[in-house]
Amino acid sequence: MSIKEPSMNRREFIGTLAALSQFSRFSTSEFHPTNQTSRPNILFIMTDQQRFDCIATNGNNIISTPNLDRLAARSANFTQAFVQAPVCTPSRACYFTGRYAHAHRNRVNYTLLDRSEILLPARLQSAGYRTAMIGKLHLDYKYPPTANEAKRVGFDIVERHCGVQFTDEWSDYVKWRNQRDPMKDIYYRRTVQSIAELRKNLSPDANPNRAVIDDQFTDTTWTGLRTRYWIERLAKSEQPFFLFCSFWKPNGPHEVPVPFDGMYNDIQIPLPKQVTLEDIRRLPLPVQKLALRGKRPPYDMDRERLQWIYRSYYGAVSHIDREIGLILDTLKQAEQADNTIIVFCSDHGDQLLEHGIMGKNVFFEASVHV
Repeated sequence: MSIKEPSMNRREFIGTLAALSQFSRFSTSEFHPTNQTSRPNILFIMTDQQRFDCIATNGNNIISTPNLDRLAARSANFTQAFVQAPVCTPSRACYFTGRYAHAHRNRVNYTLLDRSEILLPARLQSAGYRTAMIGKLHLDYKYPPTANEAKRVGFDIVERHCGVQFTDEWSDYVKWRNQRDPMKDIYYRRTVQSIAELRKNLSPDANPNRAVIDDQFTDTTWTGLRTRYWIERLAKSEQPFFLFCSFWKPNGPHEVPVPFDGMYNDIQIPLPKQVTLEDIRRLPLPVQKLALRGKRPPYDMDRERLQWIYRSYYGAVSHIDREIGLILDTLKQAEQADNTIIVFCSDHGDQLLEHGIMGKNVFFEASVHV
C-alpha cells in the first residue's frame, strides 16, 4: 500500500530507523543521548558498488580500511544483508521507500520513481528533521537531476553529483572543481593510461588506472569535504539532522588518485577463477547475455589487467575510508558523536569478473551481498 501522507508518529519513526538499520552493514550501538527526550541525528553513509568482502573487518586481510574497522568495532555488523536489486536506482529506491522493487516498480537505472512514493527524508522532514544530501542520489521523480528535484524528494540541503558525464551540467561537484582545479579541462575520470603522452612515461610497475587529476579535486574527496562542512553547520542547530553522504566510488571506471593508486602495487590480490566461453554457455540464458554483452565481452580479460582493476578498486575503497575517518572525527569535534546514529552500507556489490561478469545486474552473491 502506498503511503499518501509523509506524516510520522513516534512509533513510525522508531520503525523507520529499525528498518533502515536492517538494510545496512553498520549501525551504531553506542547511542547514549544526554537528554532522553531528544531525537538523535542520523548520518547515513552509502558507497556505490562496494562488495561485502572489501572491508578488512569482514575477513579481507589485504584491504586497508582502518576507519570502517573502528566504526564496525562499536557497531552491529549485518553480515547477512542482501540488497533487493543488484543495480543503483532500484536498490536505492528500496532503501528509501522500505519497499521491494516489484512494489515501487523501479527496476532499471535512470528510470523515474512514481510520484506516489514518499521517501525517507520526506518522512524525517515531517518529524522535524533538517535533511541534507551530499553526492550521488540517483532517485528522482523527473529528469534532469537538479537540486530542486532532490529537494522535492525531501532534502532541505542539496549538493549532488551523479558521477556520469551526461549529468555533469547539474553537478555541484563539477562546478566546485571548475573553480579550483588548474586541470579543470581534463575530465575527472581520465587515467594516465588514457592519455598518450602520460602513457608513454608510465613505468611498467605503475598503476595504469592512476587518475590524472589530484586527490584533492576528486569527487571522493569532495564528498567527504562537503559532508564535513555540513556536519559542522547542522550541529549548531537545536534541530536534529539527517545527512545522506553518498560516495560514487568504488564504482567503475577504476581511476584512482595518488597515493591510493599505489597502495596495493606490491600485492597479488586473489582473482576469481578464469572462465571460458563454454563455462558461460552453461549459465542461464539471461546471465549468458549479460556476460557476453558488448563488442568485446570481458570474460577472458588479461589477468594482469584484472589485477590492476582489483588494486584500483581496493585503492578507491581505502580513499573512501580516509574520508569516513575525517567525517567521524568531525562529528566528534562537533560534539554530536554520542547523539548520532551512524549507518554505513552500499547500494550493491560488484562481480569483478566472477562468473565472467564485470559490474552488477545479476543476483549472484558478489552483486547483492552488502
